[in-house]
Amino acid sequence: KSSADSRARNGRHRGGIRRLDAGIAFTIALAALILYARTMPPSLLDGDSGRWQYVCQVLGITYSTGNPTLTLLGKLWILLVPIGSIAHRISLMSVFFGALSAGLSYLFLRRATGDRPAAVVGALLFATLPTTWWWSITIKAYSLNLAFVSVCFLLLFSWSRTRRESTLRWFALAFGLSLTNHSTMVLFGPAFVAFILLTDVRILRSPRRI
Repeated sequence: KSSADSRARNGRHRGGIRRLDAGIAFTIALAALILYARTMPPSLLDGDSGRWQYVCQVLGITYSTGNPTLTLLGKLWILLVPIGSIAHRISLMSVFFGALSAGLSYLFLRRATGDRPAAVVGALLFATLPTTWWWSITIKAYSLNLAFVSVCFLLLFSWSRTRRESTLRWFALAFGLSLTNHSTMVLFGPAFVAFILLTDVRILRSPRRI
């Protein structure tokens, strides 16, 4: 009975920690969303940003890679978020993905360091870096790419701790989709493969898992 009570208390404790970290991540993401939304361009832009505001609406192609994930998500966002003009909606989508990457970065840093204050500071610094801020209010593939990088790091590191097969599969899906958004994600491939093998080299014995 004592052992069962201890497991129950530990379960409630872990559940409380998870809820607290989820709340902190949400707060960071919301703060970043407000910050980016107040500084984003209000209407139609020129150059590449204006091209994306147009392409997402007509389901066109910007460059030779096509960027299908961003284009399809943009079209879906236009349909589901009826706030302002189409150009304004696409700007909000970019802001959303930038804010999402800030919240995800907290969760990754929290797990990687085990230190909540350090994770908060790191996520806030990441969110307010000039590059992160600019990419989040510039309508290109960069904002979504930041979100993909954050979610890939979080899922892969979580898998290394829990060894849950489903987590590794979600990582594979996220990384695969990221390749259809920005080609620089290819550069993460060797590092991700090395990390997986260093964590569990037995994966080489299972072609089905690969």
